[in-house]
Amino acid sequence: MKHRKVTIKVMIAAAVLISVMMSVSACGRGMGDAADPAGNSGVPTGDAADPSGNKGVPTGDAAVPAGNSGVPMGDAADPAENAAASPGNQGAPQAQAQSGQPALNRQAVPLLKGESTSAQPESAGLLDKASPETSAMTLFTYDGTSVRLCYMFDSEKEREILDALSSVKAEPVENWSAEDASLPVYGIEIGREDGLSLFAAWTNGRWIAQDGNVYKFDFDFEGLKQRKEWESAGELPSFTSFPCARIFTQEKGKWNTRFLVPAAPLNPPRGITMTLDSWDKDVAAVTISNESGGEWSCGEFYELQVLIDGTWYEIPAMPGNWGFNCMGFYIPDGGSQSMLNHLAMYGELPSGKYRLVMKELSVEHDIQ
Repeated sequence: MKHRKVTIKVMIAAAVLISVMMSVSACGRGMGDAADPAGNSGVPTGDAADPSGNKGVPTGDAAVPAGNSGVPMGDAADPAENAAASPGNQGAPQAQAQSGQPALNRQAVPLLKGESTSAQPESAGLLDKASPETSAMTLFTYDGTSVRLCYMFDSEKEREILDALSSVKAEPVENWSAEDASLPVYGIEIGREDGLSLFAAWTNGRWIAQDGNVYKFDFDFEGLKQRKEWESAGELPSFTSFPCARIFTQEKGKWNTRFLVPAAPLNPPRGITMTLDSWDKDVAAVTISNESGGEWSCGEFYELQVLIDGTWYEIPAMPGNWGFNCMGFYIPDGGSQSMLNHLAMYGELPSGKYRLVMKELSVEHDIQ
């Protein structure tokens, strides 16, 4: 069969920066199809590219309406800096474009409890970089079934809340376990002075910081939730997108299924296959092939899932500010696409069977 060269239509857009507790941006989606049902790490995995921040589409394609209003945008994507896709060897019988697809983290990879600096008893230090003058505050509430969130846009009221939180004496707690958590679990997020996000979780008198340290923290979050200044913002698809969710789901090198969310069943598109070329510690290389009889599109967004006792679970990313390049790839019938998926945002993974999921396609890998 004569192979066709892959035609790539790249939408140059901002590298979306988004806090992990909101999960990664829908910019990882491709262009053209409707979004799939929610349930995959709190991020739709359909094809409608989110061109928030697009300055224009060099290929002449019309931009798809934005789907991430309110998400802080970076500068225009730089192919050299953000490993944007570039055409492969055009002289080869099978020309493949490669997507070097780092999940962008605008801060150092966070370290969890035991590896970070020692916890300090002054609670003011937990929030000293918060910037209510330039950021809304978000309150999350998880009741065991759903995650509801509310926004506050009044900077004076936000400062009032920050002052109240900072007045609480925070005492470091050793040997905390997610099994000690009780419902509801609260989360809080606010922008920092450098434009990134500061977030934490609270349950049963314990403050869980994004570095993994836990503090005894006596505060009335139920009373906080009742304040009239909050504006309801609906629900998150799952606890996977909750602030510090990874700290609740992985302990001492093992997964804790109490807070892990079962993954939605996959429905792979007919005629489209994804094969695993290699899986090193931090990079999984895959090839997507199109024998569907028509053009197919994808973006750079992916997620990881783990198999536990016969059930696939969503894996929360490490606490941090992660995002994907806002790019879309069109693969013609008979063509293929090579992609490099950088796994740093998932940190150290316990032994087990994992699968990388990209737009209903998946490849599996055993980690020893």
